[in-house]
This record gives sequence, C-alpha cells and structure tokens, in this order.
Amino acid sequence: WEEYTSVALKFSVAHAADLTVSQRTSELREQKGDSVIQQRVVTFTGADGVFAFYVTSGPNDAGLSLEQWIKTYPGWPTEPQAGTIGGQAALRFDRNALDEPDARVYVVRGATVYTLAGNVFGSGEGGYGPGIQESDFETVLQSFRFAE
Repeated sequence: WEEYTSVALKFSVAHAADLTVSQRTSELREQKGDSVIQQRVVTFTGADGVFAFYVTSGPNDAGLSLEQWIKTYPGWPTEPQAGTIGGQAALRFDRNALDEPDARVYVVRGATVYTLAGNVFGSGEGGYGPGIQESDFETVLQSFRFAE
C-alpha cells in the first residue's frame, strides 16, 4: 500500500499500490432547487478501468450540519450509522439512492464535506462490478487523515 496526499484538498489516504489516481471536478445539484456546487473528486482505479474508491471534497459555505448537507445535496438514501473518520464525526450509509448495497461515508471538516465511497458491491444499474474488497475499503477508511 502507498499513501496519497492532496495538499490542495487537505487529506491523505492509503491505497493499493496498483491503483491509478486521477482528479476531476464535478457538479453536485441541490435535491430541491437550482443550486449547484463544484466538488473535487479523487478517484482510485484498477488496471481493469473499474474504480475502487473515490474521495470527494465539496464546499459547505452555508455552514450546514453534516445531516443538513447530505439531505440538501446527495439525498438521504437510508438510515446512517454514526462513526468517526480522521478524528471527525462521520455518517456511513450501506445503501444508495437506487437501494443498492453501498459503502459511503460523509464527514465534515470546517467549510468542507468529504465523501469516501468504495466500490465494494458494483452496480447493476451502473453496469460495473466491484473494484475493491470490503476489508480493503475498511483499510482505506482507517487510514484517512486530514492534513493541516
């Protein structure tokens, strides 16, 4: 495993050495409105082209609680489990908006909300298979740290 550090996004995370790292920007639309935020996405992809996991960083300029932010932007797919990631309070979901099994964690730090999503189940709707084992995604979550 290797450590990836993003100085710009202020985090580090461990990943399998054979994964390719890419960065992009994407839009995230408000659930009930026209507001759009720009989030940065760091994706870790296997040699087969299937993503293993990704980390997003989105602004929380309105100072919403983590619960409010999730309800406002990606939606609230299922009942979350509370936990911590990188020493911060986090919410973990085990199902997505399509009611498929999912591995997704949200954590807020300052004016930024981070999402860590592992492709441990694949997606029938999306047409792709799993890209990481659940135990490896747990290693990713345990390694996630915020940089100062």
